[in-house]
Amino acid sequence: MRHLTSFAMLLVVIVIGASHVWAHSSRDFPQINVSIHDKVLTLDYANTPELRDHGLQHRRVLCDDCGMLFEYEQNQIAALSTKDTFLPLDIAFVEENGNIIQIIQMRPFDENEQLSKKPVRYAIEVSRGWFNRQKIKVGDKVIVALPQT
Repeated sequence: MRHLTSFAMLLVVIVIGASHVWAHSSRDFPQINVSIHDKVLTLDYANTPELRDHGLQHRRVLCDDCGMLFEYEQNQIAALSTKDTFLPLDIAFVEENGNIIQIIQMRPFDENEQLSKKPVRYAIEVSRGWFNRQKIKVGDKVIVALPQT
């Protein structure tokens, strides 16, 4: 009986831990369309502090044309890390007018925050190498199809 109780307690710990890890799957994020050149992406939309804090943490796969758009309430120096993120990522920092001002590469599980060089309104996270493969560079324009309010 003691082993059964120990097993039940272990099971409870695993379930609670798993619910934390899967608290924000791709299905939990609203979606938003973003256009860069002739490429249209439907990205997870992190437009609240809670969603931005979670980001792409704990995801083990990301399709080639998938990612996340972080929108900040106001222009600010953005700070992003890949703590608890299994995936190597590219991050584009984007001004309110849609101008890409910086593209950086980040490796998985890096707790060091990477800062935008200037205040930005958006950050876009995609699989590492995506911007290069699409020939997207600093100075290119992003069009964000913001939801109607």
